Amino acid sequence: MASRPHLCLSFLSGFLLYRLTSAPGTGQPNRLDVLLRSTLGYQGGVSLKFSLGRWRVHLHHWLYLSVIAGFSSGSPLVQSFCLGGSLQGVVDYTDWWNVVSYNYPKNRKL
Repeated sequence: MASRPHLCLSFLSGFLLYRLTSAPGTGQPNRLDVLLRSTLGYQGGVSLKFSLGRWRVHLHHWLYLSVIAGFSSGSPLVQSFCLGGSLQGVVDYTDWWNVVSYNYPKNRKL
């Protein structure tokens, strides 16, 4: 069983790691993407975004970290780390709730 200080440290580590590697604000590029492009020339992205027909899906890190925390019942340290990262994703972004959105055509006139 993990002690309370270890759980707090794990939670804080998850929060800070995601704060330092994620985008500084909603709609801005991830810091990790910028680092990978500048050092390795990697042109992809670390965000889990994809299209399903006319719908765009963005699996935010708070969402998949919450799922991992829910399924890692044997490790309180993993759970607290994931919950710290999840909290950061909800607190720091205004679009945290926007998981599925309509993918408007590029040539659509408004």
